[in-house]
Amino acid sequence: RKRVAEKITPTGSERLYISRTDLNEKRGGVFGEHLIEQFMRENGYEIFHPQNYSSDEQLARYAAARYIVSLDGSALHFAAYALKPGAKVGIIARRKSNVIDEIANQLRRFAQADVDVFDVIKKMWIKEGSRRIDYSSFGELDLVGLSQMLLEQGFLVQTGKLENMRQEDIFAFLEARRDDVPNLVP
Repeated sequence: RKRVAEKITPTGSERLYISRTDLNEKRGGVFGEHLIEQFMRENGYEIFHPQNYSSDEQLARYAAARYIVSLDGSALHFAAYALKPGAKVGIIARRKSNVIDEIANQLRRFAQADVDVFDVIKKMWIKEGSRRIDYSSFGELDLVGLSQMLLEQGFLVQTGKLENMRQEDIFAFLEARRDDVPNLVP
């Protein structure tokens, strides 16, 4: 952290939403992340796709951020190297896994961040024929509940609510995926 602080100049928005929407379709996520992105943008967040930036650029963005909201994932491990103490981090659970608590603990201990975990998973969708949640699983979230929690914990600058995904929208999303992507079932 000391070497990063000496080398990196904070650059960018004070509010970042770390997105997974540009990742490979075989990677897991949540249904309706594009809705979360739009909602966060309306609340002053820059939508950030870390895989499109160099390591130094990612660290500079994390160093500038005072608020970060993200689905659980490896980008948050890297953010811990650059976050300023007291940064507010909201982790949205995209899967049922103990790794979320480990990420939260790393951010608290390593970066002295104020971390909130939002577990609003209504249902998990896994690869057809599988019995367990893995990297390709998708969470179906209570987006209305998520927006309320983000407001209550101070992540939002305005009120408003996300709308939950309708089942027909989820099926349309699944239908539009590439043929080589595994089928998902609840």
